[in-house]
Amino acid sequence: GLDLSGSAAQLADAIRVWQEDTWTYAADLSDFDDVADPIRWNYFLPGIYSSRDIIHEQVRDGQIYGICFSYAVVYCSVAEYYGLETRIMSTVSRISDSDPNISFTTGMPESEYNRLKVKLEARALQYDYEAVRLVAEETRGHYWAEVKLDSAWVIQDATQKAVGFYTTAALYSTGDYQLYDWASLDRSAALDEYQRLADTAQPALPETKDDGPFPSQPEGYTGMTDDLGQAGRAANIDDLMQGRAPAPYFSNAGDAYTYIGFRNAPDAFITE
Repeated sequence: GLDLSGSAAQLADAIRVWQEDTWTYAADLSDFDDVADPIRWNYFLPGIYSSRDIIHEQVRDGQIYGICFSYAVVYCSVAEYYGLETRIMSTVSRISDSDPNISFTTGMPESEYNRLKVKLEARALQYDYEAVRLVAEETRGHYWAEVKLDSAWVIQDATQKAVGFYTTAALYSTGDYQLYDWASLDRSAALDEYQRLADTAQPALPETKDDGPFPSQPEGYTGMTDDLGQAGRAANIDDLMQGRAPAPYFSNAGDAYTYIGFRNAPDAFITE
């Protein structure tokens, strides 16, 4: 159990030890399909997956499971409940920055979106899959909790024992650290705009849907990405007329007018 007696320093250590002794560190993500959901979703919608959700939903065989972000968030929630001052830190770097075999990734699998949709609906948020996949991206490489004791910030990273990765030596000595800024991560405005564009777009013709290639699109054609984030659209009017790729969507009528080939769009066609 969690021993809440003693000094502030003893309490701070006790919370970390509770995580070390009773949690399951998900070293192999393939064994825990949803373990990265809290870190992934909070990276563009802060608060969408709470510490309460983690301790109630990410449980297997009676033990909470998680990765570094979940450890840090729950640690801070428990510590603050008992009056300690905490903060969450993260690396500046991402995993793709240090591993040449991994590239910076964006997007989201539909299976993951289906889990997120439950959280969205519970908060009366309506974001379609296409909107969400445009804002989802790779997170920072590591997260940890710190508690303020006698005017000094002390690291409380329960994942260190599980993986043998020592935050102080590995990160602070190299300057790879930053305060986790929740407000700066909020992409709800971008989601609202993407959803607005999706809601006002004309329905796609059957041959331009994603369930099959465009009949006349030549193999290897790259094209352009339109204002809805749809890749492989006709890069210019000539490619469109020759049937090389489907037509792109423009959110601005002036841009569409220019795409057709007119240099100066009449004011009537310019919209904000």
